[in-house]
Amino acid sequence: MCMPKAPKEDPEIKRQQAAQRRLEMERLAEEKKKDLVAQKKGIRGPGIRSLLAPDNPGAGYGSNA
Repeated sequence: MCMPKAPKEDPEIKRQQAAQRRLEMERLAEEKKKDLVAQKKGIRGPGIRSLLAPDNPGAGYGSNA
């Protein structure tokens, strides 16, 4: 018994899929860049910190300051 041939792939569908993949990759790259900027801001902080400052949660090395 002969098997029917598979239908030919539509080039327009391939172009649409490639465009979707490209948009998704761009979105992921932008999201990654935003996360990196947020992490850098968190690391640097708003400015100079002191261990003695009352607004710093790490002040006092374990005291509930």
